[in-house]
Amino acid sequence: MNRRDVIKNSLLFAGYTISAASLQSIVQSCTTADGGGWKPAFFSKDQMDFISAVFDTIIPDTPDSPGAVALGVDKFLDTVAAEVMSKSSAEKLSDQLDFFKQQVENETGSKLASMSAEDKLAYFSSLNLTEITKSNEDPTYASTFLMMKEMVIGAYYATETIAKEVLVFNPVPGPYKGCVTVEEATGGKTWAL
Repeated sequence: MNRRDVIKNSLLFAGYTISAASLQSIVQSCTTADGGGWKPAFFSKDQMDFISAVFDTIIPDTPDSPGAVALGVDKFLDTVAAEVMSKSSAEKLSDQLDFFKQQVENETGSKLASMSAEDKLAYFSSLNLTEITKSNEDPTYASTFLMMKEMVIGAYYATETIAKEVLVFNPVPGPYKGCVTVEEATGGKTWAL
């Protein structure tokens, strides 16, 4: 893979991430109660199980906020692959997921779904450091794990629940107040876009 491909893929991913905010209706449709009848539109059931396990490890449920899977970010990725991405880009993503899944199983000796939460966290924490180091050393290095991490974080913060309950959400700005601290303006929270 040459540098132009890396830049092109990075820009495509950035476009998908930015588009995540405009695709909020897709996110909301993925988080509605479906009675367990939801079926993947693009990925296989096995791939969705893997995506859900990775996303749940990256952003798990906490007492303060729901996790990525609870908000339907895994289903959002499936919907984006089926309805937004070009067929070749979606198939490439599917192939990358299969390769990454096989890599995880080879390195851990077990399927991700059968690992404990602590083992998943330890594995992905180590992998995160390794992948960041590789990408810093070689700008042409493309990491499926880092790409998935960017996807889950971008889509997670684009959800209505996080925008309204975790971030500061003000759809219509009020009067201009030029000399206020961030603490006064937002109560210490980050603005939702």
